[in-house]
Amino acid sequence: MASSLLSRVLAFPKANPITFGVGFSCAKTSGADLMVQTQLEKREKIDWRRNSAFALFGFFYLGGVQYALYVPVFGRMFPNAAGFAAKPLREKLKDGKGWFNMLAQVFLDQVVHHPFLYFPVFYSLKETVAGNSPMDGLYKYSQNYKEDMVALWKVWVPATIINFTFSPMWLRIPFVASTSMIWSCILSAMRGSDDLPAEEAADLFGNQGRAFERTMLSPKLHAHQDHILLMAHGPDRLGLVASVASAVRDANGSISESKMVRMGGDFMLMMVVSVNEADKPALNRLVHSGVGDSMSLVTKDISESVRLSNSIRSRSTAQCKQAEFRVWGEDKPGVVAEVTKMLQSHGINIDRLDTKVRPTFQGKDHFEVHGIIELKGSCNTDSLVEAAKAVEETLDVSLDLNFSPSFKAAQSKLKL
Repeated sequence: MASSLLSRVLAFPKANPITFGVGFSCAKTSGADLMVQTQLEKREKIDWRRNSAFALFGFFYLGGVQYALYVPVFGRMFPNAAGFAAKPLREKLKDGKGWFNMLAQVFLDQVVHHPFLYFPVFYSLKETVAGNSPMDGLYKYSQNYKEDMVALWKVWVPATIINFTFSPMWLRIPFVASTSMIWSCILSAMRGSDDLPAEEAADLFGNQGRAFERTMLSPKLHAHQDHILLMAHGPDRLGLVASVASAVRDANGSISESKMVRMGGDFMLMMVVSVNEADKPALNRLVHSGVGDSMSLVTKDISESVRLSNSIRSRSTAQCKQAEFRVWGEDKPGVVAEVTKMLQSHGINIDRLDTKVRPTFQGKDHFEVHGIIELKGSCNTDSLVEAAKAVEETLDVSLDLNFSPSFKAAQSKLKL
């Protein structure tokens, strides 16, 4: 009875592999984006424009283009691929040519298809959804492709070997879609309540190798050590970072978080160092020696504030909720001033703010702002939305507010 039911269930995808693959991939990609928007970005209102774009990506590319590659193209290039997948494991182990053909398909998929077709399409779509140009997506990919490929191979080379070794031809695309969906769920669970920028959210179902590395490498402070915040700025010089890192090592400390950037003509360094209490004097002495007199250096013991952060944040959460906002558009004077003035007028505190300007292929600079804000219980969100629309019209920019009643203030980067 059970086997008969299973046969009837599998009859449709076997008889209609293209229709099933396209529909399954479309539903998977749309569902993954909905999960990310509701569970990680914690949006009150679904961005259906974005969801539709990624659903179409699943429909046309994952279900269509990828099916054409995996089934008709590989089927003609490797005529024995279906026969090899159908063999029992004992016979597979004796089929040297079958293993060679399987690995050749994995090579073509991972070394030719993904770097030269999949990722350019995915990056272009991601930037288009964000309101930018597809060429901006290609530019970003040109900066990230090495890291993307290494991250991709860690996840998908093993998965593709399993797929091409055991899946019948009609099941190849559903296998990829199912594996991708499972990975999205795993990564979402691992991220927990962390706030997630929209740019990273798309990677959870479109660039999962990079998303996996971000998740595994998220900073964690050592719970049983003290924490020192180092801030330095001044003229850049060769070996500066190496000197500071060596000073931390020689004081038996570890760098838990760091951010280094050139701003204007100066090099700026911010670093959280975890160190035993007895080694703090040595750390202070060695870091000052490593930085030298050419840079301004400030060191601050933040151990107590880190230890108290959970209780402070939990009390704050009882009175406030957090939300995310993003602003993007052509660079022009006054964007940050107008946006922050609007937030101030509504009694909203800014918890974190990041800004950047980057060139585009149109020759105009593109300005982006990302921030986390705290909303008091008395805040009128409808009024805030209207004010945001007014700022959009005044500055001719896009301003997106992502209200999140379950946004937890413990999303602070300083975690135990």
